[in-house]
Amino acid sequence: MKNSQFDAIELITQRTLISQRISELLIERAAQFGLLLDDISITEQSRQANVIAAEDDARAADLIGKALDDVGDGLIELRRIEAAEGTANQLSKSRNSVYLPHGPQMLLNITGAMQ
Repeated sequence: MKNSQFDAIELITQRTLISQRISELLIERAAQFGLLLDDISITEQSRQANVIAAEDDARAADLIGKALDDVGDGLIELRRIEAAEGTANQLSKSRNSVYLPHGPQMLLNITGAMQ
């Protein structure tokens, strides 16, 4: 039995070239037996490559989901804080910006400030 000339990555990335080479070899070999081959393709390899890619995508999505479950909302909260920090930094550089806090506590000490 001969060793394979191409590995799995080459079968995926150089599919057209490999398909052409296989077709040429099979046509030559079949001609020795008086056979004429009309159409040769490696569709099984293409299908298998698509299945492997889909399995890898599903595995990656599962790992991301598990990581988010382990971390919880901490990462989302961190991104929210970073975004707020960036906004605050931009607003602090502008002379035309005024910060008004949100919520019922906003006007709590207004009488003390007016005296």
